[in-house]
Amino acid sequence: MMKQQTAAQVRAFLAERETTCRKLITKATLVCGAEQMEVIAQWDTGASGSCISQKVIQVLKPARTGLRTVLTPTGSDVRGMYLLDLVLPNNVRVSDVPVVDTEIGDQGIDVLIGMDIISMGDFAVSNFDGKLVFTFRVPSIKRTDYVAEAKADAIKAKIGQHGKGNTRQRHKTP
Repeated sequence: MMKQQTAAQVRAFLAERETTCRKLITKATLVCGAEQMEVIAQWDTGASGSCISQKVIQVLKPARTGLRTVLTPTGSDVRGMYLLDLVLPNNVRVSDVPVVDTEIGDQGIDVLIGMDIISMGDFAVSNFDGKLVFTFRVPSIKRTDYVAEAKADAIKAKIGQHGKGNTRQRHKTP
């Protein structure tokens, strides 16, 4: 049974980019105790977990909570794990995010947001009217189904072509 969420509990943001964009990038803030750092975050549905750059480790100096084996397309490595709070655009906050330190700073980003975060809510990407838009909300409040939406739109279009029911006027003969 799905728990109903109040409007105050739902947190969301929307980001818009040029269509030539091939990466989903947002600004974010990482928080560790009283310290915080503005960062560039890349959203990656192919990553099972979230990662941080070495620069984040140097600036925030979080306590390592353990080690984790990280698998990448080029191999595997044992890396340090940390717990940080992640504040996304529009003040969407995710607390106690387990992150792994990696070499993502070489890509010009400080945080890679993986499916551990994305799967907490609803995430959608569209390219309507020449603009790449992506949006995220937590918690998930409804199912997105483009197939059902397309079928409903087709039915509405068919009704629009034929009118609502029988449109022939019945005339009484005098």
